[in-house]
Amino acid sequence: MRLFLIQWGEVGAPSIYEVAKELEKNGHTIPYWVVVSPTPPSFFAQFPQTVFHRHGDALRGKPAAGVDTSDFSPPSAELLSALSEAESVVLAMMNKLLGHLGVSERKHLYYQMVKYWSGVLARYKPDCIIFPLVPHTVYDFVIYALAKHLKIKTVLFTATQDFIRLVPMNDFKEGHRVIREALERERSRQFLLGEVSEDIRRYITKHSEVGADPTPPNMRNMKRYKPKKSKVVLRAIRDFSIFQKCFVYLFKRFGQNIQKEYACVSILPDFDKKFVYVPLQYQPEATTSPLGGVFVDQRLLVETVAASVPADWLVYVKEHPRQLIFSGLNFSQYRYRGYYEGLAALPNVRIVPTDTDTFALMSTAQAVALNTGTAGLEAVLRGKPVLVFGYAWYRDCPGIFRVSDTQSCKTAFEKIRNGFKISRDALINFFAAVDRASFRGYLEMHTKALSGISEDENTANLTKAILAELKG
Repeated sequence: MRLFLIQWGEVGAPSIYEVAKELEKNGHTIPYWVVVSPTPPSFFAQFPQTVFHRHGDALRGKPAAGVDTSDFSPPSAELLSALSEAESVVLAMMNKLLGHLGVSERKHLYYQMVKYWSGVLARYKPDCIIFPLVPHTVYDFVIYALAKHLKIKTVLFTATQDFIRLVPMNDFKEGHRVIREALERERSRQFLLGEVSEDIRRYITKHSEVGADPTPPNMRNMKRYKPKKSKVVLRAIRDFSIFQKCFVYLFKRFGQNIQKEYACVSILPDFDKKFVYVPLQYQPEATTSPLGGVFVDQRLLVETVAASVPADWLVYVKEHPRQLIFSGLNFSQYRYRGYYEGLAALPNVRIVPTDTDTFALMSTAQAVALNTGTAGLEAVLRGKPVLVFGYAWYRDCPGIFRVSDTQSCKTAFEKIRNGFKISRDALINFFAAVDRASFRGYLEMHTKALSGISEDENTANLTKAILAELKG
């Protein structure tokens, strides 16, 4: 098979080199490869028949070196119409790295990307395109959307958090066929918790037993993601921007800013009330774009929940702590001026402080509602039903209601009011299926140490999974 590798090959990250060589040994070829810079020339030399495209160039809409685009045609109105959903996703996805572009500039860049990647796919004719994760960096989503339109096979992975596993899939909207198949094969069997692998068993235990510390590893290490103030100051002195930045900081500090707006509208929750808990997800991330679909706009999600809950219930909304830490005082594309004020203006919505214990909110709520975040899985392990708006990898888990509008929400709330309960046995069977359908592995450096496996094991596991998907 002719394979495209998209966004593989970052220096210091898990090496795809050995995997690629194994793919070649098994009769596959790699005509095109997008690498995350910087990548040393020695890496390229190992694959002389491959066109390499640097990630930074692809993001800016710049062609790969040596690719003649003179015969690439602009996209037709028919093609753009077929890709209209992808266009909406991509324009919002540009907020992360291309937020300085206006709407017209974004649309033109998107059209240029459709033109280029349509031409590349027609010229190099891949049988399968392999992504490490769900495409979420603009150009890779364009490739993915075109592949779906042209019926070219795709392979991508979900990287679970806390217990470090990889789960292959072909379409993030369809989800994980391997998990559903594992559930179906053993549907007449009841697994015991002791039959589940230790890493997943620990995860289940810490979220369902009193006294365990349920804090995810990425939240324990949250402070290390924020740059030290001393480094910021030194950098500003070196580039002579210190005075300008001091002026801007003072203006934001004493004027309106995101932290002030949140503090002004937040109130302590009343745990004696019946409520639905909505933990906002950090943005920008793949968990909301593209996995949230139209609910990448989390205000739309909250408004939908608020319009659906029973009359005597409230909706408690809590911001993800990382959102305010990373934003500092700044409003952003995703948390613009008036964002929290708009939520708080809804009659049955209450914004709660970010230091409110999220697990206390989960355990006391009638239900939890969110896009795709890990809070959903943590909630069902506490026996709480969850309304999922996005394409969560755990969508087949017992206790999950997949919703997309007020009517589906109302139906879910009615079942919850009538005493809906989550079966503990069914939960264990779901995690046993995840255990069988996934494999231990990592794709990013921050999960390497948490995985507990060597680089050689990771390479072997990843190779085996990709070859299995190519044969499937």
